[in-house]
Amino acid sequence: MTGCRIGRVKLKGGATVLQLPPLGRDEAQQKLVSRAAMISSFYKPGEIHGYVVFAWAKDGASSVGYYINHDGVVSSRMLPSFTADALRDRMIIEGDWG
Repeated sequence: MTGCRIGRVKLKGGATVLQLPPLGRDEAQQKLVSRAAMISSFYKPGEIHGYVVFAWAKDGASSVGYYINHDGVVSSRMLPSFTADALRDRMIIEGDWG
């Protein structure tokens, strides 16, 4: 259906629509979002076969998220060492390796 438009929407029972304020982000969160956007822009659709996101807090609590396309070269069995090696290489290149 092309050209289909929604006219007026009436909420039942006196309901109201609330707009939530945008989330405030600190510097680390802003860098995480912008870095992920930059990295994903290097690839065309269908080229990304996986990713890992790892974050930790001041007290050492951590959170990890990942995606693996099982048709990719890196399997779930190889993912931990593949990620560790890539991080080590990157830290050495950037000069952050103690």
